[in-house]
Amino acid sequence: MRIRVSPFRQLALFVAVVMFLSGCGAEEATPVVAAKGIVRINGTPAANIMIRFVPEGKQETGLISSTGISDAEGRFQLVASDGREGAIPGPGQVLLTDTEEERPAQGEVSTKVPRLLPEHGVLGAGSVAVTVVEGTELAVDVKTR
Repeated sequence: MRIRVSPFRQLALFVAVVMFLSGCGAEEATPVVAAKGIVRINGTPAANIMIRFVPEGKQETGLISSTGISDAEGRFQLVASDGREGAIPGPGQVLLTDTEEERPAQGEVSTKVPRLLPEHGVLGAGSVAVTVVEGTELAVDVKTR
């Protein structure tokens, strides 16, 4: 027995498959706003710190994150993981990585004191809570002492 599918349903199925394969979905529909700010360690602007903003609910909903690297004055601008400039507005956490951190070979001792604590680089109690609001500069301040 043959099942007849109307041309309209064939077209609708084709469009749905094309949208799925092209990645057209919730992530692209999620709005982002310009997001920039300054990162300070113990009150001093910090250069060469990678900032990653993870919006609240990222794990549950698959929302995109945004990253940036601070310049000599500690200033950064975020770019979303899908390439758009900015970040998803709302609350989230910031993860920090020192791009200048010394990484000695296994078994060797570090000669430089790290600028950041290990907990600044993982989601949890050590990450900094911020809220991205259009037109408002982010202030990422951490203490290591």
